[in-house]
Amino acid sequence: MTNKIYKTITLSLLALFLVPAFAFAHQPRITESRQTLVPDPEISKAYYGTLTGEPDVYTIEAKEPFDLYVNVLVPDIAGQKK
Repeated sequence: MTNKIYKTITLSLLALFLVPAFAFAHQPRITESRQTLVPDPEISKAYYGTLTGEPDVYTIEAKEPFDLYVNVLVPDIAGQKK
């Protein structure tokens, strides 16, 4: 019985410390201006902003070449051009 309690406490403590580590793996950002400098492009980020009809510019600078994965999502609004 006590062995089961120790296992439960150990697993609970591991979950308590590991779950926040996964939460920091993705970094959401809200853009305030039309031009955004993307620091550390190797780290996963999500940029959120308002669609105004004007272009947004994201500048990426890197010292070494790397694979860049981009995913653009737009809201599905009834009556809007797609």
